[in-house]
Amino acid sequence: MSAQLPEVEVKVPCVEGQEHPVRLRIHDWENWEIVQNPCSELLGHAFGLMSPCSAYVRERGPKLRKAVVEALAQVGSAAVPALREALGDSGWRVREAACWASGEIGDISAVPALREASRDWGVRWAAQEALEQIAARPDRFQRLTDAARRQGVLRPA
Repeated sequence: MSAQLPEVEVKVPCVEGQEHPVRLRIHDWENWEIVQNPCSELLGHAFGLMSPCSAYVRERGPKLRKAVVEALAQVGSAAVPALREALGDSGWRVREAACWASGEIGDISAVPALREASRDWGVRWAAQEALEQIAARPDRFQRLTDAARRQGVLRPA
């Protein structure tokens, strides 16, 4: 049984300066699938693929990538693998948003990627804040301490 892939809804520009929501299934940071697009429903699949909103999603510009990361924060732990990949994105605003989203979710499996991101001057402060958010959770503190000891970062008292 495979894990369910996270889906997010983001607003995208379309015709005449209007925006509408598009639902995306995130296979991984490089592979997204349009699950629901009102233009495809209205115009049919072939014409929907030619719509400005579909082109916007295919281009995967930094504004859209940032919006996807922000939406992934609402998904929870299922989004952590994609967020870890987003921490390596070429856009610093996307990486910053991935740090914030990871901290919001609070999944301990994001810690190694956030530690690596804390070396990135562009997002260092956001990564450190996210690590603090995760560490501040009472249910996480003991697990973080144990993991730090196993990695040799913390020595027994």
